[in-house]
Amino acid sequence: MSFYRDIGDRLGEANILQEFGKLQENPQQALEYLQQAQNLYIQIGDIYSQSRNLLFVTDAQLSMEDSNAAINSLNHAAELTTIINYAPLQEYAQTRIAEINSTPTSE
Repeated sequence: MSFYRDIGDRLGEANILQEFGKLQENPQQALEYLQQAQNLYIQIGDIYSQSRNLLFVTDAQLSMEDSNAAINSLNHAAELTTIINYAPLQEYAQTRIAEINSTPTSE
């Protein structure tokens, strides 16, 4: 990752942070890396990567049993995909929201 930082490749750095997040077993640590990646994607204006990264954020949030945050992340991902007119990712987000809403909670 220092290579990307040294040459000023913020997209490369964000992609490495995302991969670190995806590899973490601890969902809190995963979320931290993914949020760092998200911040960089926002700063560089990469809307596709923002929306895709939110899918991984959703996985970490669901691992922490925070379905409300996961739904918020998926809604935000779907909103971003309308900006870039990328229907497959938007449909995927909507399908995941429906799955989460249909899963009974253990209360």
